[in-house]
Amino acid sequence: MMVTGQEYGGYDMDGSEIGTVLMAVAVLQIVCMLAIYPPVAKCSGYRGSFQIALIALAAGCVFLPFSNRITGPIPAAMNVSDTGLGSGDIMNYNTSYHDKNITNLANGTSFCEGFQKTDLVNENSVKRVSLSIWVTLIFGFGLIVLSRVSALTSAMVLVGNSSVPETRGSVNGIGQTMVAIARTLGPLTGALAFAWSTGNGKGWPLNYHLVLDACALVAVLTAAMTLLLPRSIEKKRETIDEQ
Repeated sequence: MMVTGQEYGGYDMDGSEIGTVLMAVAVLQIVCMLAIYPPVAKCSGYRGSFQIALIALAAGCVFLPFSNRITGPIPAAMNVSDTGLGSGDIMNYNTSYHDKNITNLANGTSFCEGFQKTDLVNENSVKRVSLSIWVTLIFGFGLIVLSRVSALTSAMVLVGNSSVPETRGSVNGIGQTMVAIARTLGPLTGALAFAWSTGNGKGWPLNYHLVLDACALVAVLTAAMTLLLPRSIEKKRETIDEQ
């Protein structure tokens, strides 16, 4: 959402703007895990905190694609060089920029000389973003990141509580293996699905909402499945249950 253009629900941000959002979200994550998650887990239990985190994750995934419609786009960058390379074109290869460098080479101007004259980052890039956009993006991304980390923390505790001491190491190892597989396949399949959704020319739900809406659906279904867990999952098992 931060890199893609307005037509895909994004903001076409440059590097400094993206870094500002990620830095703010990282600070929120530290505060949340130190000051918010412990009391929530104590009051609602690990199963309850897992459910809360999953519902918050679903809400964040549904909200984020609408953020551009709520705040409007970022005004165009002011420092656009004569090569035609805009702030968003650093990520998206610009054909006109390529053509101009071909012309420069034909006129005896080297590619490096033309590249050094280009302002790759707008000096006022952070200032051009309104407060409403900062708040909306930090809220949307922060909600997704904080809920994801909280859900994973609760899930690992629940996995550990589901096993007896003799098998706890093996069970946690299997759980971490599943997490690693998901972290490998998720970005791969998600990126392919997002690329397809932004180029298919279809409307909702097959447009740029597709991937995030799918994540929200999985989160809601997982939260519903946790209702089947027994209350005893809140505490560690000490011995194998007698048959």
